[in-house]
Amino acid sequence: MTGKAVPAVAAEEAAQVAPESAAGVSRTKRRTSPALYLVIANNKCSRCPGSKCCTYITQALGAAPRSKKDFEHLLWQVSHHGISVYKDSSGWYLLIESDCSHLLPDGGCGIYQNRPQICRDYDNDWCEYDEPAEKGFQLHFRNYEELLSYCKKRFKSWGR
Repeated sequence: MTGKAVPAVAAEEAAQVAPESAAGVSRTKRRTSPALYLVIANNKCSRCPGSKCCTYITQALGAAPRSKKDFEHLLWQVSHHGISVYKDSSGWYLLIESDCSHLLPDGGCGIYQNRPQICRDYDNDWCEYDEPAEKGFQLHFRNYEELLSYCKKRFKSWGR
């Protein structure tokens, strides 16, 4: 999973304890040394149900949508399954709900030791385990109908 890496010694010990665990970390205290258990217990990733951060990606839109043409394009995008659009204090984003292809059934990462740099850099000091990302959304359009309703309010001439 993403987040801070478990120290190499602890990860090796964990792999010996529970080699089936993708991140090399057992989710149970069973057969785990006390020192390793403290590393695991302090790791939010090991307690996160469903590995939320590995089930979607976001893509910044760049410039904020302003014109009817911009919003027509967004309407096309949110017409696709798993795509929504949101605005937060940083700007506008596409939210693409799609599990990482390396996410294992136990929530671990199948390529943890060789995961991409963006996963290595991910900081889980404040993440979806602490609070849903949606709480920070100023606007969120989960589908065509929600965004169309917003467009009709924003552009009085929409549909004419």
